[in-house]
Amino acid sequence: MPRRLLILIVLFLLPSYSACWDIQELNNSAVCTGAGVELSREGKFIFSAQMVKPSAPGESGTQTSTAVVLSASGSGVADAARRFMLSLPRLPEWSSISTFIIGEELAREDMAMLGDFLLRNRSLRPTVNLVLSRGCTPEDILSLPMPLSPYSGKGLETILDLQEKQLGIYVPTNVNEFVHKLTTAGIEPVVPQVSIEEKKLFINGTAVFKGRRIVGSLNEGESRGYRWMNARSFNGGIIDLVSPQNPGELVILEIKQFTSKTTPTLEQDHLKMKIKVQAELVFYEKSKTAELLTLSGKEELERLAAQEIKQEISACIKKSQLLGSDILGWGYILQRHEPQLWESFSANWGNIFPTWESDIEVETLIVSSMLSQKSFRFR
Repeated sequence: MPRRLLILIVLFLLPSYSACWDIQELNNSAVCTGAGVELSREGKFIFSAQMVKPSAPGESGTQTSTAVVLSASGSGVADAARRFMLSLPRLPEWSSISTFIIGEELAREDMAMLGDFLLRNRSLRPTVNLVLSRGCTPEDILSLPMPLSPYSGKGLETILDLQEKQLGIYVPTNVNEFVHKLTTAGIEPVVPQVSIEEKKLFINGTAVFKGRRIVGSLNEGESRGYRWMNARSFNGGIIDLVSPQNPGELVILEIKQFTSKTTPTLEQDHLKMKIKVQAELVFYEKSKTAELLTLSGKEELERLAAQEIKQEISACIKKSQLLGSDILGWGYILQRHEPQLWESFSANWGNIFPTWESDIEVETLIVSSMLSQKSFRFR
């Protein structure tokens, strides 16, 4: 009897699993690769989206597909996005977005205007990369094709990933990380900036937020310093050094892997943040023929690399304290390590953070020299 009852229940439930209630046919969809929001002078939200133009029947999509950029304005972000339906004969597929662009004017006004859209929209994946438009609008960025890619929305995602592995400058930020830092005490968000130079898109600096607004930015060196303390990927990147033997010679070391730890310390009733970085490096390239891979030369390069890393970290700390924005998450770290101390500091953390001292310790080790142990020499 129980077995028959189970079979009847299964048969009764089967029709409810026969199809998806919110199915969306591809032929009726518009694939969106990138989107962004800006605030107009009139206080309207301008929502821009980059969509893949479908190929005509019988044509190869890889050869003929191009990007189409559309914009619409509304009283809210969702309102502006839905106003595409007044002129677009297809339903946008927002879940395919690779990069979402925050307009500079919106970031200066109030990020709370965009917060709900980022947090509640089920079609916007929490892993979508965020960037901020600098000196241009999201529509300008989406309208500009990239070398070897007609879709700047997808191209920016690839660039953010590649530059982190190859150069080690900027830390990518996704929607989930941004919202978390925007709503958590003791830590502020950062976002890579995109600008247009000579009709090309470039990652150019890191936008620094304080509360709900942008308050400044980190340059390239300061952004490297931020990555040493707040990396998502603990390998990849390079370090440029001046040769210890010849000021006119450049030496490049590749970052094989590194670890970073920040902890609050109490020394003689004086609180400090102790930052410890350990990095394994690879001797990658030099611009002249001097022999540097001797025992003393290797030790000197390790010392110079540690000095360079320490300078980048110091520059980032100085800039963040100057802007009064705890992008380093020192308050969040203090809350985890010393919750009672954080309770006494939290109400006045905005004034305490800029005066907080730090102790930076960097250890480097050159572990490899790629395919050759000796310098290249001409006859």
